Amino acid sequence: MTQNPGYSLPVERVNELSREQFRKDYLAHSRPVVVTGGVREWPALKRWELETLTERLQDRTVEIASTAKGIFSYDLESPRAKYEYMAFSDAAALVAQGQRDAQYYIMQLSIEHYFSELRDDILRLDLLSGEACSPHFWLGGADLVTPLHWDNLHNLYGQVRGRKRFTLFAPAEHDNLYPYPATALYGHMSYANPEASEQWPKLRDAERFECILAPGDLLFLPAFWWHHVRSLELAISVNFWWVPGLSGCFVPAFLRTLRMAYRRERLTGLGAPVSTFPGGPIGAARSALRNGQTSFAMLFAASALEKTIRARCYAVGIDDWEDATPRPIEVLDAELAACGAYPPDLDRARLGSWTHAINRVVDGDSETALSVAEATTIVDEIRMFVTDMH
Repeated sequence: MTQNPGYSLPVERVNELSREQFRKDYLAHSRPVVVTGGVREWPALKRWELETLTERLQDRTVEIASTAKGIFSYDLESPRAKYEYMAFSDAAALVAQGQRDAQYYIMQLSIEHYFSELRDDILRLDLLSGEACSPHFWLGGADLVTPLHWDNLHNLYGQVRGRKRFTLFAPAEHDNLYPYPATALYGHMSYANPEASEQWPKLRDAERFECILAPGDLLFLPAFWWHHVRSLELAISVNFWWVPGLSGCFVPAFLRTLRMAYRRERLTGLGAPVSTFPGGPIGAARSALRNGQTSFAMLFAASALEKTIRARCYAVGIDDWEDATPRPIEVLDAELAACGAYPPDLDRARLGSWTHAINRVVDGDSETALSVAEATTIVDEIRMFVTDMH
């Protein structure tokens, strides 16, 4: 769809949405949608005035963030916002009043942990069905901004008080959105400001969507969708995050994250949805192949290979890290072979070919991209190697 530079398409809105329709039409396709009045039955809409919350929570200690200009962003390496703890009554007063030199925001506090007495004010969302998620609380003044970024979790965002404007970009627009370097501590952030598109030429070419959430509205924000948020007035919100299915992760941002994680720690911290996928990383690799995603398949298989070899190193007393850096798997393989730590009938002859192919994917070498057939062969060989090692 063509779009005039700087023009926003409306996020789709519906008045009602069944769980089945949500899963079929939006969750399965990672499509955002606003359910108008989707949380209008929450008791919170009647009970959560700032004054009544202050009376109920009073001396409850909460974390609050502040910035000079009300922009809650991050530097390349460290947070710009200042964080401190104080009584809820004091925090709420700061949010309501604001100051010339600072704006305040209570962000994403777990309601279960901080405000358990508020839990009954939030009804279970009919759209959720067994997802592991819990509600988080947001309270901020007018004109607070969360700059353009993406999250690796699905998000259902309910508006209780005030209004917020969301500007969204699909994951496929990644290269047009001036992302922070992959090596940055907060690599999910963007340099660009959608409210000043004239300063960012590529941003003007990216298809954007926009919605304004009013009290009672519910937004489904899929994982990896870029979003910029501005509070239009003092606002109270509640959101639920949960891990997406694997098919929703085949996007440029996640591939870049995996490549960086492989360089940094060889994917040793790879979690859900890959680790929880049926068959673990190898099962995830085979699923990626069925979707034609060879780069993802190779990195998932690499995770299984690394985990298996490093576990054997640990078992026989070989250090697999040196100076806070993971030692190359080829070196570990040679040391394991030299000390007879492999099963006698193990076929490891092509390990060098596997790691060469993996490194091509990690380096983003498009000139020598693997075909589905080549990747399938390597994944099957790594699968057999991992099985034989166990």
